[in-house]
Amino acid sequence: MKWIRRIFGGAASDGASDDAPDMISCHAALERLYEYLDGELEGAENHQVAEHFRVCQQCYPRLAFERTFLDAVHGVDTGEAAPDELRTRVLDLLKAEGLGGN
Repeated sequence: MKWIRRIFGGAASDGASDDAPDMISCHAALERLYEYLDGELEGAENHQVAEHFRVCQQCYPRLAFERTFLDAVHGVDTGEAAPDELRTRVLDLLKAEGLGGN
């Protein structure tokens, strides 16, 4: 049962130790999903998220969907820049959400 606790978060209750560290929770992994896909996580945090998605049958489909979606978006090249009006609207929405730059 310790492997279930590692996958879904939480420590083993019997006090026994094993070589594998506790797995992060589904919630923690999904919170970092986009940072993970964008290559923004480093070191232990990147490893923990990658390991969670590698073993969690509940979360892996979300990772696979988002990765496929991003690959499709990155593969689109119309050769045209977005219209200025669209760019302005998107930037305004991002700023309103506190996500836009200066």
